[in-house]
Amino acid sequence: MSYRSDSRINASKLKCFLGRDYDPIQAVMDSRQGIGETQSMAVGTGLHEIMEVGVENAKFEAIERMYKTKGPRENAIQLAKDMAQAIWEKSPSHIIHHIEHGQHEQEFYTDEFKALLDVVDGSTGMDFKTTSAATLAEFKRDFFKYCLEVQEHHYRKVAKLDRFYFVVVSKAKGHPVWIIETTVKCLEYGEAQWELAYQRYKETENLEIPTMAREAIITAPRWWTETPSNGEDLSTFY
Repeated sequence: MSYRSDSRINASKLKCFLGRDYDPIQAVMDSRQGIGETQSMAVGTGLHEIMEVGVENAKFEAIERMYKTKGPRENAIQLAKDMAQAIWEKSPSHIIHHIEHGQHEQEFYTDEFKALLDVVDGSTGMDFKTTSAATLAEFKRDFFKYCLEVQEHHYRKVAKLDRFYFVVVSKAKGHPVWIIETTVKCLEYGEAQWELAYQRYKETENLEIPTMAREAIITAPRWWTETPSNGEDLSTFY
């Protein structure tokens, strides 16, 4: 059985159960359907492939699949190559050491969970991230938006890691590279968010979802589901 077809819980599935607009039905639908491949993701896959097997051996199948026109396809491949080169040229020596001596695309499993790490070198793990953020400040804002603290906790938990790095490369001009390590406080927050997501996942594990194909769920208006307080007129709330 391949990693993708294995039904155990990965970080991406848990992320569906977080967010200010959390809705249990929508979260279950998203977690079961998975995230569809995009052109941006295909470029990231191309970068990962280069870092694993080298630019000469990369086949760029994801880019070939997502970009049907020759010009944009060639530009996407070149972007993946340029970002990979930026990582090699701009990363500090200890990161390069892990990339060169670590194992790439490593799968880890427990009875309930799974994780796929880009690089594992002993008890150190790494994850390559591409971003449209042009500055580190922009990426820091995106860090929690995309629940990367939850992803790190999941990787540390499943792969039993002592240290973890996000190696972030920007698609912006010059392709800046940022090596991200999180603080103890961030790790604690990531664990708390992971626990919340896992609790919600278990609470909705047997939730029945209508079989008709839908992309979103719309609930009843507030005036139907909520009890007015202090004379509040809820009839205008949808």
